[in-house]
Amino acid sequence: MQRNGITMKKTFIAALIALTAWSCSTEKNREGFYVADEITWAEQGWSAEERDYWHHLNAGQEFAPLNWVRALQAPDTNLSLLDPAYLRGLGFLDKPITKNNPEGLPVGFSINPEKENGRVMLGLTCASCHTGQLNYQGKAFRIDGASAGFNIYKFFTDYGVALSRTLQDSLVWKDFATKVLAKEPGNEAQLKKEVGEVMALAAWEMEAYAKLGTPSVDAGHGRMDPFNRIGNEVFGLGLREQANYHAMNAPVGVPYLWDVARLNWVHYNASFSKPIARNILQVLGNGGKTYFLDEQGNVKTGPEKWASNFNIERLFEMEKGFAALKAPKWPSAMLGEIDLKKAADGKALFMQNC
Repeated sequence: MQRNGITMKKTFIAALIALTAWSCSTEKNREGFYVADEITWAEQGWSAEERDYWHHLNAGQEFAPLNWVRALQAPDTNLSLLDPAYLRGLGFLDKPITKNNPEGLPVGFSINPEKENGRVMLGLTCASCHTGQLNYQGKAFRIDGASAGFNIYKFFTDYGVALSRTLQDSLVWKDFATKVLAKEPGNEAQLKKEVGEVMALAAWEMEAYAKLGTPSVDAGHGRMDPFNRIGNEVFGLGLREQANYHAMNAPVGVPYLWDVARLNWVHYNASFSKPIARNILQVLGNGGKTYFLDEQGNVKTGPEKWASNFNIERLFEMEKGFAALKAPKWPSAMLGEIDLKKAADGKALFMQNC
């Protein structure tokens, strides 16, 4: 599992970055947090087929092997990390099996179609962070391009904690190994070696964060610090340089996307003007692979150091899809008609104060 000196542990560590800073979170999963009797999608210019495609389009995101995540048990529960009840409790949005979602995963989960040594890799797409839901009287109104309300770091933390437990508890390990090896090639000794490599690198990252002296912030539902996380992924983990780590202590809300195509600059700090740069960041933050180092751990000097697993064509395709996305309209059938006088008063207050 080695390519240009970077072993498979690099592939999965994006999920374990959160373990260093959020492992002490006390938030408990709320099983069955919200189960809607009726789900309606906003009319925003996408057909049902287009929506399904954009929800699960993979462009290189690979944070963990699918069968590893499925075989692990969420801490303090008897549920798999991919059980809908567990994921719903964190704010992920259920979806049935569809053409682009053959595993029946939540909105924003993707499968990399390119198997890695017979192993199916799981990733998260833009839709995971940018699909919102309004809940009202047993009904759900879903909005593409809106802010997600999930706790992404709790999910990553639970993955790291659950994976660590496999090495500490022989019965848990046996169950995990049996489930994984029933789905993919390999043997138990090799699997344990691979899990050990992932956890060893997680320990290295814990050490890097401990040296900072500044604690990271538990971002919680609907908030995150993507810039510091991606910076740590690229300049810390990618270069194996602990001095490049920063605390993830600037969690912000997730912006909506339906106006993004007309903006000259994006992100709250106006840091990027090129859509492809923003989209590459999204892949980097969710397990995209870079190959900066050689077999000896030194930074490569030639152009091969810029190699990656990014699918640039898909990233451009994704940008076109979101450029066609329209703003949602008020769901009158669900929430009732708008009080036009109050709306006019609200508009005046907004223009005056905002």
